[in-house]
Amino acid sequence: MFWFLIIAYFMLGSALGSFTSAIVYRLSNNQSWILNQDHKAARSNCTVCGHVLSLPDLIPIFSWLWLRGKCRFCQEKISWRYIVIELVSACLSVLIFLWVGVERESLFLLAILPFLLAQIILFFEKKFISPQLCFIIGGVIILYGVIYYT
Repeated sequence: MFWFLIIAYFMLGSALGSFTSAIVYRLSNNQSWILNQDHKAARSNCTVCGHVLSLPDLIPIFSWLWLRGKCRFCQEKISWRYIVIELVSACLSVLIFLWVGVERESLFLLAILPFLLAQIILFFEKKFISPQLCFIIGGVIILYGVIYYT
């Protein structure tokens, strides 16, 4: 059961890392990470050719390795930063499991992880702090306090 949970937290963390990459990319390029220009849900796409990515292209870590770091459509290189962010997030998720276990605290830490990582990356790369991400992080912390201390 222990190893199953390690793998589950790793996979969940890599998915959260993929979400983190999308947030960082879109906020860095003054785009909404929730809606596109047509007010529909924002979908991931190739940063070079713009092709909307399908499910096989979006499997964290595996897709990057399987495609050898290139877009399936235009064959342009995909930045290594995506796989690094996914691996960092996956490892942090496993550390959360090892530190806290399967408790409600781990759920809140996992909920805050992509937004906190995105904020850290944006700060070091762009010297930018997103008020939107600050509100989300603060909201999750307040929600945790309300649930945990009432």
